[in-house]
Amino acid sequence: MVLQELKKIWTPMRVILLILVSVLMYTSFLSPNVRRFDTGGNGFDAFQEKMRISKEWIENYGDTIEPEEYSKIEKGFEEIIAQISVNMSQKEIFNECGVGSYEEFLVYETNAVNGKEGFDYEKYKEMREQLFVDTSYNSVYLQEYQKMMVDYEKAAVGNNAILPWEVSIYTTDFLMYLSLWCFITVLLISAPVMVNDVASNMNKEQYSSKVGRRIYKVQYWCTIVSVLFTEIIVIVAGMAIWSTTDTFVFSGAGLNSFMSLREPSLNIWYADLFTLFIVIALLLGIGVGSITFCLSSRSSNVISMLMKVTPLAVVAGMYILGLGNAFYKNNVFYGLVHIPGIEVIMAGVIAVVGIVVNVANYKAIAKSRNM
Repeated sequence: MVLQELKKIWTPMRVILLILVSVLMYTSFLSPNVRRFDTGGNGFDAFQEKMRISKEWIENYGDTIEPEEYSKIEKGFEEIIAQISVNMSQKEIFNECGVGSYEEFLVYETNAVNGKEGFDYEKYKEMREQLFVDTSYNSVYLQEYQKMMVDYEKAAVGNNAILPWEVSIYTTDFLMYLSLWCFITVLLISAPVMVNDVASNMNKEQYSSKVGRRIYKVQYWCTIVSVLFTEIIVIVAGMAIWSTTDTFVFSGAGLNSFMSLREPSLNIWYADLFTLFIVIALLLGIGVGSITFCLSSRSSNVISMLMKVTPLAVVAGMYILGLGNAFYKNNVFYGLVHIPGIEVIMAGVIAVVGIVVNVANYKAIAKSRNM
């Protein structure tokens, strides 16, 4: 009986549809978030340099910057500037222009760009080209280093975690779309299961036999197991995709970063974002899958089923899209109720509702069939 019900769910056409939807979700929603971490191309990018510096600081100081460690960061910046200045002194163009330090170069740059008399723009361009030769630094790196020091000095007490705000935003966006991917697969698996039996009067024949009277429970558990199995595959694929961004280096960093103006609603680490979103996806899968299964069993044909499931899909979709900035105080759900962890609580409520409606539906069917 179980094998037969699983065969109804896992038809070749449904497997192909799941694969097509997965490809579409990846190319349309997940891939753009992953590409934001692409280090290819020419020139230097502020976000990439911030990532580079953040990883260096985590390697040297751990997941947080303590006051005594910050003094080392300041000293480290001074050493970088000194190294660049020594490099400059070894190049003729800088000696010719009377530029002996990085600070003097910045002054020369400002005057040359503004066309001030006595400052040659062509020589400035030559100095700019030679400035970081034979070093591992660039102007964007220095700018981001200084900005991160300013951010640390301005941050509130306790906000000392090393986590670029872009990383947390891109991560929650990625996990939100991963949850949406899971949600769509849940609908594709759970929606057609019961309506086909109802439309063909198969369910009436099943309920007429002693063994068939428990078919509802068998179909329900086959559907939920299939839903969770599919979601786990999607989640594993999503984690494998995200691992290419190399952001798991921030796993032990708290959301209370000195680089972010957003305030977390929970005292959690970056790694906890993934755990909580996985919990949300699985709970939502149980809830939506269960409710859809129940609606399908109460539908006489596919059109009727779609009309019933569509409002559920809209509400659940809005909930998932509301997970942007999840576990921060500027999240839409936290803004409404001010309950920490409301994002997970809502998914839990949906899961409970899904199970309860199926228990009630089974009892109603049993009563009507004198089971």
